[in-house]
Amino acid sequence: MTSNKIETENASGGCRVRFLSGLAIFCGVWYNTKKDTKEAARWRGLGWYGITQGSRSVMLWGSPIELSQQAQLKNRIKESLLKNRQILSAYHLSEQELAKQVTFLNRYKPEYLYGYASILTAFAQMMERRGLSLKITLKAVVSTSEML
Repeated sequence: MTSNKIETENASGGCRVRFLSGLAIFCGVWYNTKKDTKEAARWRGLGWYGITQGSRSVMLWGSPIELSQQAQLKNRIKESLLKNRQILSAYHLSEQELAKQVTFLNRYKPEYLYGYASILTAFAQMMERRGLSLKITLKAVVSTSEML
């Protein structure tokens, strides 16, 4: 059985076109962008730690203030239902709210935490100062957008 694979790249949109043939049951064309490739690489890296799409996670994240309240609600529902992800607002990260947030994490039992390095660090330092700890084992703590 032979397989023919041809790839071309659209210079204007950065879109890669793939043509596959040679299998009796599949011939197809699909398009993927650089963003798709980055997302695939991200999931492959997370997979090294046993994290897959749909793994339960919590983001320590800022609220998208440019979105209307309805758009924010829609975003939270999408994150929760489609990505199995809950969001703890970085803007509400405080010593007073810390016990509630740690209790939430222990009940929700995420497989990993995701957020800006500075927010994750601040959260861990506040927990340490207050003598709080997670009662769960995380597969990973994933930081983004900032230098560690």
